[in-house]
Amino acid sequence: MIFVSLIAYYNFLTAPRLKKRTLNVNKEELPFISILIPARNEEDGISKCLASIIHQNYPNYEVIVCDDNSDDKTADIIKKYMRRSDKLKMISGKPLPDDWTGKNWACQQLGLEAKGDQFLFLDADVTLRPETLTSALALMQKKDVQMLSCFPRQKLGGLGEWLVVPLIDWLTLSFIPFDLVYRLKTTHFSVAIGQFILIKKETYLEMGRHKAIRKIVVEDMEMAKKVKELGHKILPCKSTGLVECRMYSGLRESVNGMARSTYNGASIRPVIYVLYLLGLFTLFVVPFILAFFNIIYIFVYVPLIFQRALSSVLSRQNVIVNLILFPAHIIFFIIVAFYSLHITLGKKIVWKGRRIKF
Repeated sequence: MIFVSLIAYYNFLTAPRLKKRTLNVNKEELPFISILIPARNEEDGISKCLASIIHQNYPNYEVIVCDDNSDDKTADIIKKYMRRSDKLKMISGKPLPDDWTGKNWACQQLGLEAKGDQFLFLDADVTLRPETLTSALALMQKKDVQMLSCFPRQKLGGLGEWLVVPLIDWLTLSFIPFDLVYRLKTTHFSVAIGQFILIKKETYLEMGRHKAIRKIVVEDMEMAKKVKELGHKILPCKSTGLVECRMYSGLRESVNGMARSTYNGASIRPVIYVLYLLGLFTLFVVPFILAFFNIIYIFVYVPLIFQRALSSVLSRQNVIVNLILFPAHIIFFIIVAFYSLHITLGKKIVWKGRRIKF
């Protein structure tokens, strides 16, 4: 618990923030950015995403959306926004090859179409404030990195989302020191989130495009490792409000979305994974149960309470709600993690109507 708390304290003090910044370059020297959006059955969120993008105050960019064989109104919505902005175009995704995951295949096609000096891979449920592109480039320039990944502020709806989605920020901020990911060359400290990855074109080509990670479910983490293996720097950062995302809608979608990547992201053998989860249960859940019989056990949670409050502030989430739900968050994580192991080993992961192959 002390280890987890210390990392969260360290992140609160040192984690890079994506906030409003200005670029120190002439207008003629602004790099051309290709915003690349894979979209499969995204009719519920892509309208807000595209509306936010076409209002960027950065002048030098294009937007390419890959309609990945959607069977809803995604393509119609994209075409509507194409009439509003000549910066936006759509490509129709080709059939998915057997040895690719769907998102990687869509991103590969987008990268082949892009003309930019830098590529911004963006999920279709993400929204950007007008200053986002300028601010992200300015932060890349200041830190002199080849890849920047921004962890959005997660927008939450009902109780089902509150029970699961905050786990993403809690886990990353409790176990991964963002500043050390930037400073250290080792790939053991690598993290990124596929919702927002800004990467220089030459670095993307050097890593072998998405073809190099075509079978990987947790493609964002693997992309970070690949870039580091090349000797380049990466920068994970937290959004201060410039980047927001509504990942899932409701409890079932939240659980399925988390379970899709939890075990794959751990990259460890099943036995070690199970022992790790049992250890978490012993450390975080058992003292909570024992506190009902002896109040002294509640003091075990004192450093975690401060840690959870700090991680909530850094994530721009409601501190009180997260503290109240904290025991439930841990229990839900353990349940989701075991479910993730079950569907992964059983090859039962289905997302956006597709069975994910390994």
